Amino acid sequence: MKLLVVGGSLVDIVARATGPVVADASNEAEIRWGAGGAGRNVAENLARLGAQVTLATDLADDLPGRFLRENMAACGIDVRVAAHVRTGLYLAILDADGTLGKGYCQTGTELVRLDEYLAVLPDLASFDGVALDTNLSEEALAGLAQRCREVRVPFALQTVASERARRALSAIPGCVLVKPNAPRPARSRASRVRHRPMRRAVRRRCDRSERARSR
Repeated sequence: MKLLVVGGSLVDIVARATGPVVADASNEAEIRWGAGGAGRNVAENLARLGAQVTLATDLADDLPGRFLRENMAACGIDVRVAAHVRTGLYLAILDADGTLGKGYCQTGTELVRLDEYLAVLPDLASFDGVALDTNLSEEALAGLAQRCREVRVPFALQTVASERARRALSAIPGCVLVKPNAPRPARSRASRVRHRPMRRAVRRRCDRSERARSR
C-alpha cells in the first residue's frame, strides 16, 4: 500500500523531574530527546506496518533536521522537504508523576504554503491514501483535501491538539477519518465547554458530506 503523509516533524525534548520541584531553582530531572511530530509519528507507524510511505514536511539543514532525516531514512520513509527555514522543536516539562506540567513548541509548519507542498509531491492520484495533520495552515489543509477529492483518493485528518482542530473544518467534507484530540482531563470544565461548538461543527460537516455522497 502506498500512502502519503503531510505534516510536522519535530525533535521532542522531554524533561521529567526525579524529585520534588522547587520554584526558581535548578531541579534534578531525567532528560530525553527523540524524533517526534504528528506527521512524522504517523509516517513511522505506517511504515512499521509495512506501507510504502512518503512524508512531505519541513526541515532545515541543522542538527535536529539531520537527526530527523537519519531517523526517517532508517524507517524507510521517503521524505519530501517543502520548506527549509527551521526544524521544529517540542519541549515537554513533566512532573515527577509523569503528567505534563508545561509544553512548548517551536514550529514553522503552519507557515508552509500549499504551493510549496505541491511542488515537492508526486501525483496525488498515485497514492492509496493520504493523512494530513493540523500543524499545517488552514489554507494548506483545505487545498490538499480538495486535491484528494478531485482525484478520489481517501484522506484522513489528525487534529494534533484541540486548539488547532478548527484548522481542519474546511477539510472535513469527504474525509474518511478524523482523529480528534480532546483537551487534557486536568483542565477545567469551562475549558471543555469551549470545545463543544467544535464537536457540533464536525458533526454537521460530516452529516452534510454523507448526504452528498448518498445522492
